[in-house]
Amino acid sequence: MAGTDGFGIEIEGSVTGAIASIVTLEVPGISRDEINVTTHSSSNGWVEKLPQGVQGIPDITMSLLFLKAAETAWRTAAVNKTPETWTITDPDGNRWAANGFVKELGHDAVPVDDVIRTTVTLGFTGVATFTPVA
Repeated sequence: MAGTDGFGIEIEGSVTGAIASIVTLEVPGISRDEINVTTHSSSNGWVEKLPQGVQGIPDITMSLLFLKAAETAWRTAAVNKTPETWTITDPDGNRWAANGFVKELGHDAVPVDDVIRTTVTLGFTGVATFTPVA
């Protein structure tokens, strides 16, 4: 079975710039809440649900190699309350873009015998766009 590996995925903020040293990146999807409309007369006691009218983009979390220069940019972005456009480009060139902001900034455990990693969580607002490779 063929698949696509994740090597070469990129993320860039319109203000923060291209993000270096990505170790892992959760690629976002679209989420929608549901409304339970089950009643005492629902068919044979089965749960009935409807999709809620609004949809959203779940938060994504990245694990990055700690770089002192990048840490300054992340801290600035975390303090800045204005969303910027974040674009994720997969290895095939497909692009996903949405407005978002740094929701959380932290570090994984600091190991004695390994690299330090920065953890960044982005929260999103508004409409996302997906541009597939033609």
